[in-house]
Amino acid sequence: MSNIQFEEGFNQVNKQFYNTPDSSKGITAWLIKKGIAKDAKKAQAIMLIFAIICFALTFYIMPGNSKPSNSTNGSNEPIHLQKLLQEKASQNQ
Repeated sequence: MSNIQFEEGFNQVNKQFYNTPDSSKGITAWLIKKGIAKDAKKAQAIMLIFAIICFALTFYIMPGNSKPSNSTNGSNEPIHLQKLLQEKASQNQ
């Protein structure tokens, strides 16, 4: 077993083909550079949490169809158009 020899350059070539924390790019590298995250795995966790918060805020802020907005009286016409239509109808009578 003492006759086994390993090639020194083998590990150097394999590093080119695999994504290692040292080769982080984009927002992951920016988070590490700014000291917000210590490594690529933590940076990706931060980005995932940020995306979940953004989705939650989007669904919270978007108005639902369950209640009418303040700009209508229950119909599809805005209030100012409803008043104009009522005035026009009363003038035609």
